[in-house]
Amino acid sequence: SMNVLLIEPDIKLGKNYAEALSLSGFTVQIADGAEEALEFASKTLPNLLLLELQLPRHGGVEFVYEFRSYPEWKDVPIILFTMTPKSALGLDQKQLTRFDIVDYLYKPEVSLANLVASVKEFI
Repeated sequence: SMNVLLIEPDIKLGKNYAEALSLSGFTVQIADGAEEALEFASKTLPNLLLLELQLPRHGGVEFVYEFRSYPEWKDVPIILFTMTPKSALGLDQKQLTRFDIVDYLYKPEVSLANLVASVKEFI
């Protein structure tokens, strides 16, 4: 099955997202931060990463750099699914492409159906 690694510090939200994805046939692991995400990824290679950039103790952009520094994870597509508006990202389109960030979903504007559709498109 297709493994999605969801990095979401809000446990309740994470469960909602995971449930919607599970109903569409994805296997979802929820990490509440960067350390846990790296731990999960090393045990089970994710087919796709869903990343909230606003992480405790560890910026999301730093996490992207760190994740991409491992050769075995360099081809895992990343979808930013975040409360950070695009204008505040600090990443331009060239950098998004370089890090294989395949989609940017701004949470306030995205339904669960949109989320599932994006994951299906890029996994």
